[in-house]
Amino acid sequence: MLMTLYEAGPSETAFSLATATADTTFSPRIRQIVTTVFRRGNPLLHTAPCRIEQFCELTNRFYGEPGQVLMERTLYPLFMSCLTKSLAQRLKWQVCSTDRPRLCCPSLPLPIQSANRYGLECKECSAPSLQSTGRRCSFTFHCIPLLTRCPIHDTTLTLADPCSAHEINMRASDDHSRRSNSLRLGKILYRMYQSAQAQSAVEELRSLIRERGYVPEHGRLRAKDFSCDFLAFLSEGFEDERITVWIREVGMLPPALRSLLYDDRPAHPVAVALLRMALDVIACKRPIVRLRAPVQVAARSSPPNEVERRAKRTLWEQHLARGIGLTRTQARLTAPALWRWLNLYDHDWLLAHQVPALPKSNGGRRIQC
Repeated sequence: MLMTLYEAGPSETAFSLATATADTTFSPRIRQIVTTVFRRGNPLLHTAPCRIEQFCELTNRFYGEPGQVLMERTLYPLFMSCLTKSLAQRLKWQVCSTDRPRLCCPSLPLPIQSANRYGLECKECSAPSLQSTGRRCSFTFHCIPLLTRCPIHDTTLTLADPCSAHEINMRASDDHSRRSNSLRLGKILYRMYQSAQAQSAVEELRSLIRERGYVPEHGRLRAKDFSCDFLAFLSEGFEDERITVWIREVGMLPPALRSLLYDDRPAHPVAVALLRMALDVIACKRPIVRLRAPVQVAARSSPPNEVERRAKRTLWEQHLARGIGLTRTQARLTAPALWRWLNLYDHDWLLAHQVPALPKSNGGRRIQC
């Protein structure tokens, strides 16, 4: 059987190589595999169209043995950074074998799951690969779920194939805060992908949580304190709307925190990256203190930049103007990051510019039953 195999580009996915092979061979097996993935959506580990052993057989092991293909052509290193060594070995066996057991790989909740990301590309990454290989390549780090920007060039991923149209449609309107959060999230995920060490990201996360004071000596994780800070510092959202829905409505945080306590409950890499991102922001925006007792916050004095304070006041006034009919609690919960900043640095002004209190019935007296 005549078969033309292209030279692989750096970090090119196995699915991209299978697509190129299907275009140059009359093998019905590989054509069927590629067509099925395009029709049904997600490839295996977002980067491989079938089991790695089967891929190696179809390509005459031109791209290496299954272990090499798994590490270089799939997102296995990213998932491995959140798994124990035993789970990582089990996942490797499952993905490389030709059997079909259920994967032990963590997955996103059903409403949040990504579609086929083969059709997303970064123009700056694609240009050199197009010159060297003569075709468009799909790269592993562009297939990370919920990623909207290239972690290398900081550019927006564009649509190069209609199979990824759903991923493009999930993006929110252009906003500086969303862009900044999405870019930082992408860089954290890219570092996790490059580490290629079992449970390295989870171990770093546990260490950071202790350093930030959320786990006192001989104590349990202060999940409520961390949850409040996590929601406050990431309230501005991301370019991919599914992340915001995952955090606020689906309940991403409790399962992710449980994964830090139990090794047999691995968290998805995106959830681990979100926790890491929040801890990095918390370290920059508030002092590292132990949360054993209430602390008198010394940051309520005027910030050094007076222009920033006036800008925050304007944003709060605009927020109240848009939210006519909201109570004080609702106004605070719908803009937690802005309220927290004003409460810390402009407390007196915030008290004078709250939503008017509702009138009390019965003169404020309780009714005796």
